[in-house]
Amino acid sequence: MDCLQRYSFSRKIGEEGPAPNQEKDNWRFSWTWFILSAIINIIFIINPGVTGLDELWAHEKTTDPLEVDVTAAQWNWTFSYPQYGIKNYDQLILPVDQEDKFVLQTDDVMHSFWVPAFRIKKDVMPGETRTLFMKPTTISSTEKNPLMRVQCSQMCGVGHAEMRALVKVVSQEEFNKWAEKNRGKDFTPPGY
Repeated sequence: MDCLQRYSFSRKIGEEGPAPNQEKDNWRFSWTWFILSAIINIIFIINPGVTGLDELWAHEKTTDPLEVDVTAAQWNWTFSYPQYGIKNYDQLILPVDQEDKFVLQTDDVMHSFWVPAFRIKKDVMPGETRTLFMKPTTISSTEKNPLMRVQCSQMCGVGHAEMRALVKVVSQEEFNKWAEKNRGKDFTPPGY
């Protein structure tokens, strides 16, 4: 028993009373580990998050983006360009290398604005207005690239599979001609 107590409690043979507490503090190791883990967190977690948020918020700081009001309704998309007075156009026409601000709304149920070629997707909720920023960098159209389309990706009823719209990304000059030609027009179908 004496042998067991000696090794368990670090008592020397012949010592009386309770064994002394064994406390060892390596404050240098503790503080080094604390500082090192704080630096690792800042480098690999906090910094990328903050710089990523800066990039996202930079879109909102862009001066004069092209605003496109996108309205979803069972089972179609309409696009309005408030800067040109164009209302309820059935295709999404965008100039290349121009920052775009999509203002998304729905007239009825939940939809999801999805352009596979742009790799963007945003849910559109009844009673809410959501915004999405994007900048197309390549001239293209639905005819050239089938992924260049607006598609609803939220099951919204029996016509969901047909809820698509054509997309055209054109040169700035071509967009200006189109906008001037259609300035002030309302493309709402009769009896709608």
